[in-house]
Amino acid sequence: KSVTTMVVDSGSNLVEKLRRQMAIFADLTASRSVYSDDLTATAKRITEALVDAIDVERASIWLYNKERQGISCLDLYVRTKKDHSSGTVLNASDFPSYFKTVATQRTLAAENAHTHPGTSEFSEVYLRPLGINAMLDVPIYANGQMIGVVCHEHTGDYRKWTTDEETFAYLMGNIVGMAIEKIG
Repeated sequence: KSVTTMVVDSGSNLVEKLRRQMAIFADLTASRSVYSDDLTATAKRITEALVDAIDVERASIWLYNKERQGISCLDLYVRTKKDHSSGTVLNASDFPSYFKTVATQRTLAAENAHTHPGTSEFSEVYLRPLGINAMLDVPIYANGQMIGVVCHEHTGDYRKWTTDEETFAYLMGNIVGMAIEKIG
């Protein structure tokens, strides 16, 4: 292919990806089921949408415990297995760099999660065993306070996250926050 053809193909793929993300965003924001009283069902719907919208293997929603000393997984969806799980706990004392990074940045976009200062401490115990090489995490805010994190995990090659993907992920974190505020 010529360089011009590759650029046009790349541009049309980007446009299609943006259209898919906006359709997913519109569907979720208009959906009554996302704002239902069933937080678990809402989380499952959102994580399933995220794996497709951002094209990742795994998406999860994590919420701080009452003491804010750790986060618990509300829902983790693995695309290839079509499987949901929950309950895993990460303690801030075990992963201090990660907790500091997610608390102070709009997005944590780790192209290489094994070397990124905010995620490298996960490398041996979490990333390598699961084949995760890139992460995109965004905060969840409800009632003006950070209450958790939405995590996108990419397996395969390292991945440079686009500004559009980071923005979409951040918007999805806001949807999770709004759903949690509604449920109370």
